[in-house]
Amino acid sequence: MITQGLPTDHPTEVDPSRGGRARRTRGQSAGLDRARIVAAARSLEPGAITMQAVADVLGVDRSAINNHVANKDALLRDVALDVFAESFATVRIGAHRSWQDVCRQYARGFADSVIATGPLAQHLVSGAPFQGTVLHAAEAMLGAMVDGGIDSDTAIRMLALLNNVCLQYAHDHIAASARKQGPLLTALRQALAERDADGFPHLARIAADLPDVSARTQLDVSVEIIIGGTEALAGERATDATR
Repeated sequence: MITQGLPTDHPTEVDPSRGGRARRTRGQSAGLDRARIVAAARSLEPGAITMQAVADVLGVDRSAINNHVANKDALLRDVALDVFAESFATVRIGAHRSWQDVCRQYARGFADSVIATGPLAQHLVSGAPFQGTVLHAAEAMLGAMVDGGIDSDTAIRMLALLNNVCLQYAHDHIAASARKQGPLLTALRQALAERDADGFPHLARIAADLPDVSARTQLDVSVEIIIGGTEALAGERATDATR
């Protein structure tokens, strides 16, 4: 169950043909909106979320849900984004900090917020509408970068890359937590087992002692690589601009 307050005051109609029993209402007459549907879905265990299950929680016909959410995949994405947003709302980007520190803070908050969605994270993919959720943090980060001498084009490209890296790290972390072994290590060992490992000595050695790419160290190293690359690229562009 992904807890969140759930309104319970949904209207019903009495159907004389059913002996005066309550009849489920539809669409707008049921007082539904997207936020209320997501709240109802969050009252269920992630694996139990379906369009019908949410309709049952709200006491409406399934068609009423379809008026606001196209299908189950869209519903699960909305729930995942809502959990993400709730977690990311606690992230505070410090003022008067270097753009490098702001990027580190943003990255950790983004990754932790994806991890907070648990099994629903699979519905958070590159291109998902995170923008509304991270708007203030992204503005603070981009502002810090521009104030720190990074041109706007480099800054926005760095932000897009950072989002993708954090998202992939979070997916790997969740998968590793479920399997007790990182997905990269699992795939590598399986691939070598199906072949003559003697032909891949370097990979075989790595497979025997592969760093845990789902650990926080992996995220930190990735962020430092992005920061270093951004500094180098911005320096090159500044040099080119003076020629």
